[in-house]
Amino acid sequence: MKPVSILIVDDNPHISKLLTMNLEKEGFVVIHASNGEEGFEKAKKEKPDLIISDVMMPKLDGISLCQKIRTETDISMVPFMFLTSIDADVTQKRGFRAGADQYLIKSEINREVLLS
Repeated sequence: MKPVSILIVDDNPHISKLLTMNLEKEGFVVIHASNGEEGFEKAKKEKPDLIISDVMMPKLDGISLCQKIRTETDISMVPFMFLTSIDADVTQKRGFRAGADQYLIKSEINREVLLS
């Protein structure tokens, strides 16, 4: 059976490393992208089972990335989760309107929440 792959799209290398360590401990295969444009290309190529993205990134923000995944790929139904430091209702609503399945705040996240 193929292991579950997760694409992490975040311009903060410390967040990416922390997520990778925790997810790989659980047996997931982790793919990285440091901005939305790179994330879009890797999503189309790698076809991950889950995408975890920041909102604020260079080149293409996470909300635009989510919209492009939903409308311009053959993986439009892949679960998409925002993991961001932006704790604003308006941004959260924009994320869900773009097609996100989950919106988590980085300061509130812990390992148990992430893995559930």
